[in-house]
Amino acid sequence: MIRNIVFDVGSVLVRVRPVEAMTDLGYDRSKAEETINATLGNPTWKELDRGVMRKEDVFEILKKGLPPSVQEGIDFFFEKAVWDFVKPYPYSHRWLSSLKERGYKVFLLSNYPAWLWTVNEKNTFDFLDCIDGKVVSGFEGVIKPSPAIYQLLLSRYSLTASECVFLDDMEENVIGARTEGLHGIHFTSYEQASGELEQLLKQ
Repeated sequence: MIRNIVFDVGSVLVRVRPVEAMTDLGYDRSKAEETINATLGNPTWKELDRGVMRKEDVFEILKKGLPPSVQEGIDFFFEKAVWDFVKPYPYSHRWLSSLKERGYKVFLLSNYPAWLWTVNEKNTFDFLDCIDGKVVSGFEGVIKPSPAIYQLLLSRYSLTASECVFLDDMEENVIGARTEGLHGIHFTSYEQASGELEQLLKQ
């Protein structure tokens, strides 16, 4: 029986909109796209999620060897646009709230930089009143799909893996959860994931 529902955050509960965040502030769209490809598209970005390096050091690594225009774009993104680059989906609070009302416990398990989470927690996430607990990679020094992060969630909140279902937009993270004994749903849309969740909850 499922008792606990565990959500990823980015692209599941919030829309990730880095290019729009830059263009909303007047930045050229083509330059914004080039900037984001050099940041979120760079494997070094995961070090921000992991939280074991200073963000300033990560920024410098990201900028190394890039044209000055892209370096300027990276500075613009991290100094101004990053604070508004995620927005909660309209369904997020309603979905989590309805699950709580039905007696399920709701948790978050997210790869997310600690410094950015702190800002978004105060100003952006409108669903935290529905949450029974969370594990955020940037505070823990470990990222999905490492087995350690799933085990951390289970041990911290005394959860039984077989009583948990995990929803994530990254299939490798869902596979990681299943390997640790959790049920898993690969999130591609709210309609798809909520439908699969309801079927699982009926079992």
